[in-house]
Amino acid sequence: MLLSADSASTVNAHSAMMLTLAIASMISPAQAQAVTCTSSSPQCCSLVRIWQLMGQTTTVSSTSATACCSMYGVACSGSVVTQINWQTLTGSIPPEIGNLTSLEWLGLSGYQLSGSIPPEIGNLVNLQELRLYYTQLSGSIPPEIGNLVNLQELYLNNNHLSGSIPPEIGNLVNLQELYLHNNQLSGSIPPEIGNLKNLQYIWLYNNQLSGSIPPEIGNLVNLYELGLYSNQLSGPIPSEIGNLTSLQSLDLFNNQLTGPIPPEIGNYLTSLQWLWLNDNQLTGPIPPEIGNLKNLQILHVHNNPGLNGTVSVNCGAKV
Repeated sequence: MLLSADSASTVNAHSAMMLTLAIASMISPAQAQAVTCTSSSPQCCSLVRIWQLMGQTTTVSSTSATACCSMYGVACSGSVVTQINWQTLTGSIPPEIGNLTSLEWLGLSGYQLSGSIPPEIGNLVNLQELRLYYTQLSGSIPPEIGNLVNLQELYLNNNHLSGSIPPEIGNLVNLQELYLHNNQLSGSIPPEIGNLKNLQYIWLYNNQLSGSIPPEIGNLVNLYELGLYSNQLSGPIPSEIGNLTSLQSLDLFNNQLTGPIPPEIGNYLTSLQWLWLNDNQLTGPIPPEIGNLKNLQILHVHNNPGLNGTVSVNCGAKV
């Protein structure tokens, strides 16, 4: 077949294009998403690299140190990246996340986000809030999380995390909110949790935690809500729970707790509005001190075969 110069040029261009496509199909996603970043800030280029490793596409062509501050979900203080809030992510969290040491707020979510929490997360010592939730993240909570001593809020809920709660979590003495619920965590609640005296909310429910409730829980005197339900906790309710005089909600149902209801609950938890002790193995009489809870709106003690007696409660409470 004879070709004109124009048609031959077209065939060559088509062949070149097909070769390019063939080569591109053999390149891994990480290679295909090579960083395009000309910013003068190494932190900015590191951020672009992390974004691309997590299945996203972006380029930064500006040489400005603040070039990354206009990226989706990114906020800066001056030219320094201090906040990231990325949703609907895929892939896994790369260890390079530990390079962003100026971060104060980090939120990563998305049902396609999988893999484990990298130990390099412990490098982010300026973090005040960490939200890694509603993902497919699995594996254990790295003990390096105990390095985040400025952390005030920790959300690791609604994942597939397993293993025990690391005792290093007791290093987070500025923590006010701890959410580890809806995972597959096992083992006992570490007594070091009693170090977190600024805690206001602690939700550990819907896990596979076992052992007893540590008496050190009574150190959390600023606590408003304690949610430990739907685990495999056993042993008695510690009397030290009476120290939690700010408590408004105490949810211990659907465990294997035994022994009596401590009267300290009625004597000292006068702010309590919700008390859920049902579906355990509690025994003995319901302490009359429960009648002291004038703010009580809900009281559930059913499905404790060894529990007996009656108590007078606020006439507006649901029993």
